[in-house]
Amino acid sequence: MTKHVTILTMIILLIPHLVISESISTIRIGIVRDGPEVRFKDDIDLLKQEIQQLIADEYEIEFPSESNIHGNWTASEIQRAINKLLASPDIDMVITMGTNASYEICRREVLPKPVIAPFVIDANMQKLPLKSDGSSGVRNLCYINAYKSFEREVQLFRTITPFKHLAVLVSSLALEMQPYIPDYVKRLEKEMGITIQPVPVETSAHDALALKTGTDAVYISPLMRVSDDEFQKIINGMNEKKIPTFSMQGRTEVKAGVLACMARDTDYNRLLRRVALNVQRILSGENAGDLNVGFILENQPINEQMVINMNTARAINIFPPWKILLASELIFEESRAIARTLSMEHAVKEAVSVNLDLKSDAKRLAAEKEKIANARASLLPQLSVDSTTLFIDEDRAIASSGMAPERSWKVSANASQLLYSDKAWANYTAQKHGYQAVKQGHCALELDIILNTAIAYINVLKARTFERIQIDNLALTRANLDRARVRHSIGTASPSEVYRWESEIATHYKQVLKAKSQTRQAMIHLNQILHRPLDEYFALKDTSLDDPIFEISNDRFMSYINNPVKLSLFEEFMVEQGIQNAPELKQIDAGIQARERLLIANHREYWLPTVSLQAGLSHQVAEGGKGLHPSMFSIPGLPPMKMAESDDTDWNIAVMASLPLFSGGNKGAQLRQTREELAALHFQHESTAQKLEESIRFNIHQASASFPAIQLSKDAAKAAQKNLDLITESYSQGVVSIIVLLDAQNASLAATSMAANSAYDFLIDLMKLNRSAGNFYLFKSTKARENWLNRLNTFIHNNGD
Repeated sequence: MTKHVTILTMIILLIPHLVISESISTIRIGIVRDGPEVRFKDDIDLLKQEIQQLIADEYEIEFPSESNIHGNWTASEIQRAINKLLASPDIDMVITMGTNASYEICRREVLPKPVIAPFVIDANMQKLPLKSDGSSGVRNLCYINAYKSFEREVQLFRTITPFKHLAVLVSSLALEMQPYIPDYVKRLEKEMGITIQPVPVETSAHDALALKTGTDAVYISPLMRVSDDEFQKIINGMNEKKIPTFSMQGRTEVKAGVLACMARDTDYNRLLRRVALNVQRILSGENAGDLNVGFILENQPINEQMVINMNTARAINIFPPWKILLASELIFEESRAIARTLSMEHAVKEAVSVNLDLKSDAKRLAAEKEKIANARASLLPQLSVDSTTLFIDEDRAIASSGMAPERSWKVSANASQLLYSDKAWANYTAQKHGYQAVKQGHCALELDIILNTAIAYINVLKARTFERIQIDNLALTRANLDRARVRHSIGTASPSEVYRWESEIATHYKQVLKAKSQTRQAMIHLNQILHRPLDEYFALKDTSLDDPIFEISNDRFMSYINNPVKLSLFEEFMVEQGIQNAPELKQIDAGIQARERLLIANHREYWLPTVSLQAGLSHQVAEGGKGLHPSMFSIPGLPPMKMAESDDTDWNIAVMASLPLFSGGNKGAQLRQTREELAALHFQHESTAQKLEESIRFNIHQASASFPAIQLSKDAAKAAQKNLDLITESYSQGVVSIIVLLDAQNASLAATSMAANSAYDFLIDLMKLNRSAGNFYLFKSTKARENWLNRLNTFIHNNGD
């Protein structure tokens, strides 16, 4: 009995597996390619992967190697390959992986098995079957119109740069297999007023570069036989000739150097995923001929955004209008020759060393220092040397009795030394204090420059971020315009709705231009502070709260901001540090010390004399002419007498003491003036200290409010974005009106801007706090920042409860 129960149990457990194994059918898919892969060699593997991932649980999918065939890049071989797979009883479905194979199979009116042709270039241009409901209408035929319109792309190409003579690089096989091309080209030439020259290309870049004289633009269709190296030669050759290029293939070729392409939301993986979905729908019982052939399905926006390679634009000197640039995805936009990359710390250090205002003030400080030497000079010995050559008339020389020869040359030297002058010493001391005052003013200016540099740096980041947000908002508005066009095309919206979005786009264009202008203005201002060419471009290292210089990740610091009790202690610490470090107070203190010394000197001037020592030495070097020797003279009643002669060298020494008794009230006036200036400085010190304390406390509370706002604004932005996503989906489905979507978009824009700016606003508040405290510890060494935090912790510990 137990044995039978066991067997029965095993049978019951195996039944689901047996049912599943029986329910899974094996589907064999054949693939036709135009020829052996030269470019995009992974396409087949990617296609297989997409199909297996989507329906492997429903069907056993096989891709027989003998049914993965190609046409060797010839029309007859492609046709033979298609015929083989369509006739093969071992193949359930055919997929054409090539533009020529796709075109060839779509022309057939009778298909014995389901066919998917995903590489149709332009159904209208190729005159493929297309019903009004968007299906092919041919039983078993589902193609995918991957490229919306060759004509439309040429029109958009002309908005980038006007041209008259367009060359279209196209495979010679396509020209052979698609006979509609000449008539189509003639029609476009007539409608657009341009000439279009199809240029057949095999495998060599030489074929592509053999353009007619006067060709001023090149459109590149998929050149699948051209290797990557040869294709790069084509791009390089066109760029060297300064000929703008446009790629049908897409973004990959633009990244390689083609000027532009149309960037739909149709990336290659999505195209292959669409093929896999069509395979699933066909296997589920739908007729391939009833499936929609458009790559953009109903209620999905039609994105006509272009991709432009700005490196190429600069190289060939083609610059599209702003309206085109703002509506396009720009690759290598910042690849202009940028000589430098700045971090905030580097910018601050550079500003301190090169800022013109600081350099000018440094020279003023150096000049002020010389005033000290000038004041000290009066306390040191003074020495002068004179040389005098004298010529006098003969009569006077004779009458001088040898005292004044007709010609004489005398050399003399004079020396003096101030033995004591309280006024001179007071001036010397006052000048030293005056220099310290100017030095502290220079320190204050340096702090201002650091603050201005940091804020200017952050403002560039803010402007750049705001510019990106406005560009994204413009792109969103364009997508909403596409949604409105889809809604209008299916009858769920009126034309006014389309016009409203077009109006919004015009408004957002202006906002983007304004944002770009603000970014350049911010960069110009930072260049001015850094004494750089004002039009110089530079890259910025983004500054966030995770930057080590901010120590924001340090729990010891942030715990003071987030804790109301500790915040009060932190506030007192910063006030104490600010009063202690403030160069403005030190500057006033130096002025007070100077005035106090001058006041003492003014009092002493009433009774303390100035004492000095003077000495002189003269020597008669040479003399001649009349009056050289003393003459005889007589006094009546006495015998003649000869004048006494002195030698040629004279000297003298004198000690002088001077005490002015009355100077018209000058001493009293100076005394009163100095006393009033001193009193004014004391009031100024008190007022400045009070203002500094106010600034510190204000900035602390500003920072304590702006820090939690960072996370709050991020939360608000996330919520606004989720709301926008829901309303956008509802709008696409016709559930909500344009007004609701506009409100949601504006709310999301405001919340995103606030979230982007909140961190920068906190950093600015932090910078202002450091400036008001008189110490930018943020830009000092790691050790100095650690010491500052340790002092803060000690203060909190000693003063906390």
